[in-house]
Amino acid sequence: MDNKNPTIKQQTSLFIARSFRHCTAATLPKSLLKPFCAALLKHISDSASEVRDAAFEALGTALKVVGEKAVNPFLVDVDKLKLDKIKECSEKVELAHGKKAGLAAEKKELKPVPGRTASSGAAGDKDMKDVSVPKPGPLKKAPATKAGGPPKKGKPSAPGGAGSAGTKNKKGLEIKEIVEPELSIEVCEEKASAVLPATCIQLLDSSNWKERLACMEEFQKAVELMDRTEMPCQALVRMLAKKPGWKETNFQVMQMKLHIVALIAQKGNFSKTSAQIVLDGLVDKIGDVKCGNNAKEAMTAIAEACMLPWTAEQVMSMAFSQKNPKNQSETLNWLSNAIKEFGFSGLNVKAFISNVKTALAATNPAVRTSAITLLGVMYLYVGPSLRMFFEDEKPALLSQIDAEFEKMQGQSPPAPTRGISKHSTSGTEEGEDGDEPDDGGNDVVDLLPRTEISDKITSELISKIGDKNWKIRKEGLDEVAGIINEAKFIQPNIGELPTALKGRLNDSNKILVQQTLTILQQLAVAMGPNIKQHVKNLGIPVITVLGDSKNNVRAAALATVNAWAEQTGMKEWLEGEDLSEELKKENPFLRQEVSTTKIMCLTHVFYLLRGLDLPNKFIYIWTEYVSS
Repeated sequence: MDNKNPTIKQQTSLFIARSFRHCTAATLPKSLLKPFCAALLKHISDSASEVRDAAFEALGTALKVVGEKAVNPFLVDVDKLKLDKIKECSEKVELAHGKKAGLAAEKKELKPVPGRTASSGAAGDKDMKDVSVPKPGPLKKAPATKAGGPPKKGKPSAPGGAGSAGTKNKKGLEIKEIVEPELSIEVCEEKASAVLPATCIQLLDSSNWKERLACMEEFQKAVELMDRTEMPCQALVRMLAKKPGWKETNFQVMQMKLHIVALIAQKGNFSKTSAQIVLDGLVDKIGDVKCGNNAKEAMTAIAEACMLPWTAEQVMSMAFSQKNPKNQSETLNWLSNAIKEFGFSGLNVKAFISNVKTALAATNPAVRTSAITLLGVMYLYVGPSLRMFFEDEKPALLSQIDAEFEKMQGQSPPAPTRGISKHSTSGTEEGEDGDEPDDGGNDVVDLLPRTEISDKITSELISKIGDKNWKIRKEGLDEVAGIINEAKFIQPNIGELPTALKGRLNDSNKILVQQTLTILQQLAVAMGPNIKQHVKNLGIPVITVLGDSKNNVRAAALATVNAWAEQTGMKEWLEGEDLSEELKKENPFLRQEVSTTKIMCLTHVFYLLRGLDLPNKFIYIWTEYVSS
């Protein structure tokens, strides 16, 4: 907070503001609020406008959480203009849990302003309803349904034999997947004849393109007038696929045909069985100059009906089996846009990486360019970890990928505008309090393919790392670095490696200490959030290295702590008194490194947010460090 760099001061205040949003009046008492307010009040008079605005936002958030009665004693010397600014920021704040938590205390002493309701103007502060929201649960796979098998008992299925299988997403919303057996062409013709004009059926394969166009116009009108429950989707798309089907030579007829596919997917109970009938034809037309946009429109409609993860996997597989560069390029472009519209949740990252690698190896430059664009979009959701999968690409290609990633740095993935809608149900209406767009960002790390390396951490390797000869120890560390680098992303089970690496943090050879710290940084990236289970054995001992007399060793230790904290948060670091004991040591280098970082301040705030009590010993030591 006292740093001379305006950006650091701004970002620290913004972090505190974001943190306060997770608090309640109980977890943010006056005793803890006082030092924060004192520091933030200095910033509201800062010469840099961005620093002032960030401080106003943090103070406004605190006001929203605990109410005026708790905050006013700290604002006695604040002039009216600044006080109004704090209140203005408070009105705009949306709190994390229920968006109304923390307002109870404020409502007791604040009188309603004339002409305004008592509820906050912030989005989500609507009158509360007694609605039971399902608790978030793990994703459950829908039971597989055999083709031609009997439909489950329950609601009557739609014409065409479609039923529904329920599954739940991570928010507890039930996703209804439409399932149906594959119907014979005779049954499809019978069902289509019941809902389409007779002339329409007869002219589907006419040799006269004008008659086929007139047929498509009638077909479209009929679909537009059909009720969802009366629409035999599979039968209709089978009629569209009949000769000449997707080999239609007249672009006007083909455009209408593709548009009708989109209509059926949007309006009907569209199943994966129906999608399989048309997807190959859509991919075949996606690169067509005149029909490509219609094909993309139909694909997007199918993705809404059958979910993007499944649709994307099918489409990518088909595109790269066709060997048509134009279709491959446009499929990649469609997917880049679809991810922005639907979000990244549930996508098969491993399959995409495989397809992108194939695209990057293509001789056609348009395919390579589209693949790099797709990687840029994926980077928004996966982050820097994505690059690890492409480090073996040619330097020229890797530089293009890095340039694309550079363009995406600092950007946030857009909120999904499409996705679960007509096939999902929950206890709340769409848009009610508590429902936020699901872009999958929180779970994307779980989608990355991870390798089990425990079988490579052999007793011989552990012996090498602990050998008396420093050259042998270095060989062992080199081998560990190679194993992690080859695997890219790993499972948390790493055998006896933590104990072996911990010993090297106290190595008399400082070069090996630095190498060990580099390996620990590798582990943090490779293991992701699962690294938290190794904090006690490996993370805490790194704090000791912050007290080393050599600058380069301390810098490596600090980089390691930050790399681990980025993956774990600080809860695991603060449980127990291990960290407190480390900080009690009278070491000027340790004090210097800790005081020049945001670790201690941020960890304190983090604990407040979780509603946990900091050990008294830790609070005392933390206060000593901050005040010194």
